[in-house]
Amino acid sequence: MNLLFVTQSYDADSTILGVTADWVHALARRCRSVHVLAQQAGRRPSDAPPNVTVRSLGKEQGASRQRQLGRLLGTLGNLVLKAPPRERATAIFVHMVPRYAALAAPLAKLRRVPLVLWYAQGGVTRDLHIAHRLVDRVVSASRRSYPLGADRLTVVGHGIDTARYAPLPSLPSPDDGPLLLSVGRLSPAKDHETTIEALATLHAQAGTAAPPILRICGAPLYPSDEAYAERLRRRVGELGLEQAVQFAGNVPYAAMPAEYRRAAVCLHTSRTGSLDKAALEPLACGVPVVTSNPAVQQELAAWGERLSFPVGDAARLAERVQGVLTWTAGERAAAAATMRRLVVQRHSLEQWADRVVALLGTLGG
Repeated sequence: MNLLFVTQSYDADSTILGVTADWVHALARRCRSVHVLAQQAGRRPSDAPPNVTVRSLGKEQGASRQRQLGRLLGTLGNLVLKAPPRERATAIFVHMVPRYAALAAPLAKLRRVPLVLWYAQGGVTRDLHIAHRLVDRVVSASRRSYPLGADRLTVVGHGIDTARYAPLPSLPSPDDGPLLLSVGRLSPAKDHETTIEALATLHAQAGTAAPPILRICGAPLYPSDEAYAERLRRRVGELGLEQAVQFAGNVPYAAMPAEYRRAAVCLHTSRTGSLDKAALEPLACGVPVVTSNPAVQQELAAWGERLSFPVGDAARLAERVQGVLTWTAGERAAAAATMRRLVVQRHSLEQWADRVVALLGTLGG
């Protein structure tokens, strides 16, 4: 199979889309070649397979939208229609951009090349409605991760590199106070207010024990997020938590496993409704996750209410976190092993790549 992988970014240093390189490389181990067509391209990982080629639409160089569109259509035409038979794309995988899938559809249908869209987000757009009708299949992490009908959906898991995201032998020392971690851009959809309010409750209840520290990994993504980030910092000041809340900003993809491993508990308050890799990655590292997200709660159903709380309920979040912090070393070790096994069995990168390639094969790739 010669796979054309269309994406927003291919960059080993990307804070949000660094996982794309992991996916490309896993697919490359199963394909004759993978042609990556990225809206923007950055550093190529040193371990990138030799059968991966990368082309950029030029966003990182300031290319206009019209020029990016021209490059997209030109590259699609070359790889789907004009390339020599041995180099021609025999399958197309579009990552998270329904518009790109819709634009690729006419050429894919002309050459009978299977076209698959990955989409894992709660929002529904006009482009998504169009792409849903035009692609051969949509793939996503879970049924809850795709907001339209299941008639074209295949669930393949989330593609977590469980070799990269793995536990360390030792646990965080309790002497410094437990570290709570929240990962997600500074946006209302991530509901960081609830984590901050829960921290205030935990500090009020700490007594003589070392109170927890909250570390937030993420930054504003859109201009509208800047005001939200300022509100968060202002609320931290109002609660007197300046020394207890760390705004880490964007953390490079390669550094995220270490961030998770340092944490005693991860707090997951995302309101997107989709199954978030920021909840699965800590689980792969053996770190408990307390969540209000229904998709993640479904994954953690074996723990019942111990790891779940209602959306926006800071008091209940604090209660759940306090419960996890009281686990014995044996209880924590047993939970860590079970949580990691859950991710390995349902969402590992290797299984994800096997499922995607198998699906493309059934579609004619």
